[in-house]
Amino acid sequence: MPVAEDHPLNPITAYGVSKLSAEKYLQIYRALSGIDARVARISNPYGAGQNPERPQGVVSTFVHRALQGRELDIWGDGLTVRDFIHITDVASALTKLSNAPSLASGEMPIFNIGSGEGSDVNSILSLVERTLGRELLVRRFPGRAFDVAANVLDISKAAKVLGWSPSIRLAAGVAQMIDDLGSDRSRLFSSW
Repeated sequence: MPVAEDHPLNPITAYGVSKLSAEKYLQIYRALSGIDARVARISNPYGAGQNPERPQGVVSTFVHRALQGRELDIWGDGLTVRDFIHITDVASALTKLSNAPSLASGEMPIFNIGSGEGSDVNSILSLVERTLGRELLVRRFPGRAFDVAANVLDISKAAKVLGWSPSIRLAAGVAQMIDDLGSDRSRLFSSW
């Protein structure tokens, strides 16, 4: 940790395999057609507008459920560590990547897009509770075999090549998301 772009890839879920296969298809099209394909490996985005009913997105799911007074589900001991990034920073990174000079020659450019910092699920729960100023209802379930213990991205290549780095730290992003959703309850059910 943190995981660099050249780290060996060995997905353990169909979701992971689908993401890797998309990269492989892009590599083929790049080699055969010279397409200026670029890959952004995005960590765990969160923010207002994310669909809380999808199986990914613990930060968004926790915030949405907390605002609705629903129980939060935690699988395992809550010590699973992930790299969380606000959607505003994702948009900024994708803009930098798409506006970078032509990257068509040579190896396909792959960039990690994340915060470069890890937070465990229990700390996300505590952060949402502190931000809302109340204890939340939590259900705990046994751990799942496909949850790797930790996944934090090395974002130094994006900083060096693209001149990009995230600007919204997790606590500020969660507070912003709660404020965004709190001011417009209809956004609790929109999706991106």
